[in-house]
Amino acid sequence: MKLKKLFLYITHPRQIYTKLALNKLNKNAANYDDLEFIKKKYKIIFKKDINLESPKTFNEHINWMKLYFREPILGKLVDKIAVRDYVKEKIGEQYLIPLIGTYNSPDDIDFDNLPEKFVLKCNHNAHEGMVFCRSKEQRGTLNVSKIKEELARGLKDDHYLVSREWPYSLVKPAILCENLLEDKSQNGLADYKLFFFNGVFKLLLMCTDRNTKLANDWYDKDLNHLKMSNGPASRKKPVIVDKQVIDEMIILGEKLSSNFPECRVDFYYCNGNIYFGELTFFESSGFAPFKPSYMDEELGKLFDDKQFIRK
Repeated sequence: MKLKKLFLYITHPRQIYTKLALNKLNKNAANYDDLEFIKKKYKIIFKKDINLESPKTFNEHINWMKLYFREPILGKLVDKIAVRDYVKEKIGEQYLIPLIGTYNSPDDIDFDNLPEKFVLKCNHNAHEGMVFCRSKEQRGTLNVSKIKEELARGLKDDHYLVSREWPYSLVKPAILCENLLEDKSQNGLADYKLFFFNGVFKLLLMCTDRNTKLANDWYDKDLNHLKMSNGPASRKKPVIVDKQVIDEMIILGEKLSSNFPECRVDFYYCNGNIYFGELTFFESSGFAPFKPSYMDEELGKLFDDKQFIRK
């Protein structure tokens, strides 16, 4: 993978500039307000100015929401611990992944009393500070000191500062431990990400093969496979989507997303059961170009433009 990235940078010098420019911007992020930061980061990535007065593309709409859709409840809903109460109220506790514990510090975790399989993660970010224990054998060889270091780094991670997804600035960082979901019928647990616009399902992203090479497959509201990506490529042979399972997820997602202009509701389907994953209001922070590029504007049409009047 490292050689592949090196080859990409050598053959595409512009990639080197983009990487260096983003690193510099993120390093100095605290010096910019939200609008300034978003304009700068968007131009580095997309090589053009962002249109916030009359957004047309998917990514422009997402960044508009980051600046102007400021409902305080979003601070609770992006918190992986606090959102559990919302899910319990809206669709029921049976859709929640069983919770083992919550902690303010890695030192609060009693590793001796954790089960053989579990997931540790932070409540306020996406990737930093996440630990999977998948087997009894792995449980017996855990490097607790290293895990604590990883979780400590995760707690310090400021997702808001480099994304300007403002709800994360309202979340008090903490750690949660959940049961590990395993589905023996699949090559890695499938992650179903359903996009709702004013509570109406219009788009599906299905993530598979996490244990090997992550694949992302996009589908329209009728579950037709879309030849597009904004990150990992799709599978050579598209995943067959179980419509009955998706229909149930749509009903659940409608209840969770009905009050928002756009909301991504994530579910897992594990051994015949549906589990809630998370709520996301700013897909890829509005900084992930689509391939082919025209899909950015096509997907932008899913938003209700009447809501995007400059404030």
